[in-house]
Amino acid sequence: MTTLSIPTSAGNISVLDTGGPGPVAFMIHGNSACKEIFQKQYGSPLNGKFRFIAIDLPGHGKSGKAANPHDTYTIPGYADVAIEVLKKMNIQKASIIGWSLGGHIAIDMMKKWPGIQGVFLTGTPPIPISGEGFEQGFRPFPSLHRLMTKEELTPEEAQEFVGPSGISTEEAPFFLKAALNTHGVARSRLMASLQEGWGGNQKETVETSDTPVAVVCGQDDKGINNEYIFNEVAFKNLWDRQIHVIDGGHGVFWQNPDRFNSILGRFLTDMNRPKKTFFKAACAVAIAVLGFALHRFLPRA
Repeated sequence: MTTLSIPTSAGNISVLDTGGPGPVAFMIHGNSACKEIFQKQYGSPLNGKFRFIAIDLPGHGKSGKAANPHDTYTIPGYADVAIEVLKKMNIQKASIIGWSLGGHIAIDMMKKWPGIQGVFLTGTPPIPISGEGFEQGFRPFPSLHRLMTKEELTPEEAQEFVGPSGISTEEAPFFLKAALNTHGVARSRLMASLQEGWGGNQKETVETSDTPVAVVCGQDDKGINNEYIFNEVAFKNLWDRQIHVIDGGHGVFWQNPDRFNSILGRFLTDMNRPKKTFFKAACAVAIAVLGFALHRFLPRA
């Protein structure tokens, strides 16, 4: 397991890479978090079958502050940085795993990077980025919304910020530290950009894209309106033909890792199965040749 610092147009990005020859699973964390939040995935038996790459977004974790905060601290800006990292690492194809804000970034990447094999969303309602979209996809949480616009958090406010995730900071002390150390402008600019509509209509993206999309929701997620995802989003290519709801809250991948990793493992395996395109094409050619032969050589009545 290696930690790298990759220079990008937005600044230096800290990347954890488990290495190995396996198919790539690229992981993007949520607002004011860090790449270590996925340690129960890349530290599980899945590591070895798959190559996990997790990044700290600009202004988060051990990554540098954005050179251009206005453009970078937005959903499209973060997506561009993630794609730049993949290109710098010479990754030709990958499945994208996104939690919360990371899921919104993954949806934006669907429109921009042809190497995406599939997208795995957790804690992410695909919404039109608008006031109405937020009212539909998220539950009212006034204190959290207030803190999302604050550039500087006290230790008490940081604890209040991460609390709704359901991830214990006693078990994951790095999460509290990440919230305290996140570049404050990353929070305030993100919220401003969302009000300005940066990110477009993500509901439309998942309803029109052929990219497989997996969805895992925490049954007790305090911030996400799961009913909206079930009833209002008509995914064009919903993996497993169902939305998975499992025990846990917003941080279900941390709270319920065994169940979560079981679903994730099946998804990553499916995304990397050999395509049947060649087989189908070969069958079509064989049928055409057989038809010609029958027409050409069989005696006619």
